[in-house]
Amino acid sequence: MRRRKSFAACLAAAPVPTAAEPFFHNLNASIELMPVMNLDDMRAGIEKALKNA
Repeated sequence: MRRRKSFAACLAAAPVPTAAEPFFHNLNASIELMPVMNLDDMRAGIEKALKNA
């Protein structure tokens, strides 16, 4: 079994599935993503979620 840890700075989490899915689908692999955000990112996300609710 091979393992790899990668770290990347992303301006938004939305493009992650689009970029990662083809690699893991074709390799029959699994992936675990752990997004990390600061307080400003969290506030913006909550505001957007409340507007869309």
